[in-house]
Amino acid sequence: MSVINSRTVVAPVVFNFETALMSSHHDLAIAKSLFDDFRALVLEERQALLQSIAQIPLDREALRRRVHRLKSSAGFVGADRISQAAAALQEHLLMSDSSGSTEPVLRALIDALQEFLGLSSFENAFKLTR
Repeated sequence: MSVINSRTVVAPVVFNFETALMSSHHDLAIAKSLFDDFRALVLEERQALLQSIAQIPLDREALRRRVHRLKSSAGFVGADRISQAAAALQEHLLMSDSSGSTEPVLRALIDALQEFLGLSSFENAFKLTR
């Protein structure tokens, strides 16, 4: 979250159209393709992360790697809320004493993925950012 002043905190946006445009060199067709590809990835990752809830204590490193890739991809396409939630989970997983409280941080990421999936299309996401 970004601090505007000492009292106002602004949550990251679900989809940052300007970031998507910059990543696509201001080519709308490429930006749309990036959005569509990322949306397909989000569908897969959401399911995988839901399944990983039961396995958190068993393979934290695999989860951390998956979340790192998701964070990077989200940042590239402008999925700011996913990127921030993934960064929080990645940081949490790097802490050695965090095993008991991982599920709420993971669920926050899953919620951010679900919110992104609510953007049914690139055009819909564009309208919501204007």
